Amino acid sequence: MDYKQAEEWILEIPKFTKKNGFSVSCDFYEYLGRPGEKSRIVHVAGTNGKGSTCAYLESFLLNAGHSVGLFTSPHLITMRERMRVDREDVSEEEFLSDFNLLSEFVNKYREDVLSDYYPTFFEWLFFQAMLYFDRHAPEYIILETGLGGALDTTNVVEQKELTLITGIAYDHMEYLGNTLPEIAGQKAGILRKNVPLIYWSEVPEVDEVIENTAKKVGCYAIPISDEYLRSQSLCEKHIDFSVSFSYPNRYDCRVMLPVRAAYQIQNLMMALEGYEILAGHWPSQEDIDRVVEETHWPCRMEEILPGVWADGAHNPDGIRAFVESVAPVENGRKDKSILLFAVVKDKDYEEMLSELLGGMDFEAVVLTTVGGYRAADLAGIGKIAGRYFRGDIRMIPDVTEAFLTALSLRGPEGSSRSLYVVGSLYLVGEVRRIVHSRAMDWKKE
Repeated sequence: MDYKQAEEWILEIPKFTKKNGFSVSCDFYEYLGRPGEKSRIVHVAGTNGKGSTCAYLESFLLNAGHSVGLFTSPHLITMRERMRVDREDVSEEEFLSDFNLLSEFVNKYREDVLSDYYPTFFEWLFFQAMLYFDRHAPEYIILETGLGGALDTTNVVEQKELTLITGIAYDHMEYLGNTLPEIAGQKAGILRKNVPLIYWSEVPEVDEVIENTAKKVGCYAIPISDEYLRSQSLCEKHIDFSVSFSYPNRYDCRVMLPVRAAYQIQNLMMALEGYEILAGHWPSQEDIDRVVEETHWPCRMEEILPGVWADGAHNPDGIRAFVESVAPVENGRKDKSILLFAVVKDKDYEEMLSELLGGMDFEAVVLTTVGGYRAADLAGIGKIAGRYFRGDIRMIPDVTEAFLTALSLRGPEGSSRSLYVVGSLYLVGEVRRIVHSRAMDWKKE
């Protein structure tokens, strides 16, 4: 196979595999030789903000001169985005080489150990990433969980340097539980004895679960919360804020984030404390400024074209954070913005639309479909949207046509209207692909 064929083959995996028990995943990882565990591993779980927290922590470590591997999901354009070393995505050549190596391991494991074993889509990419990291041997590997924590494939790793749990919210309840404490219990499954934990403290019953799990496991838990936030100013294209940390000593800093997303304050605060634990010292103000300027995590309130913003909010909590960031600026404008929205069927899209359309005042709403077999029924989404928005609603199944329609509704370049692309990472990934493939040179330098 060439690279494209390998990527297409991996995309077909869900059609012929079943979910493996966690113990089976652990056994296969052991069979591989526990690749990657020569590096110092940081494990990050949570509902929202995992990817951005990983990216900021990666930047702090790189800025300090360390080599860093990063595994995240999902990808937006190419699978190579999921695994990188020192901010460089794995090359097509290395991806194909690791694909072939993992294929050999799987075939041999099926012959020698378990004939009906086959990695799932997520397992395949994780195991392939660990083989890639093992060869490059970065000082640190940052792993973002896929789903949950306790039973997540990334949790096969035993030797960890640090764990982090970002904010907990309702998502994937069919797998993680129907209450926040139940979901928190699953996320807290990444904890290990004597390995420090940093977690976002916001909901008392969630905090209680995490703290109790930490005590049971035997690790020290460090809560981070809005209590450390001293000031905050939201502007159209940046956020100014200052924080004052009290653990283990007092540290103060002022930050200007070149993004509109207020939720990135939380993610940066988590990464700041994570770096302090790993490095043993607080970064200088100059280092913080440099990291903030250099860190870019795509499709998290990203301006992909002038006045066109893509945000990967894909559950009610993510939508609330999006509205809190955007509404204070947008709702005061004369020219109302345009919304392009899509969602997959296993999300609570009624609450998402209620938060979105109830919290912002749009000129028009364009609905489309994404996610293949996971796509939500477009007519059903349209009916729900109609309960909360009485204006122009357009339902266009094809994503390209929907995006181009939304662009035309926004008006020509230079229009004071904004276009917001939200509701699913599948959507923002598709829109990003459309922009790249059509070579729309509208994005600001």
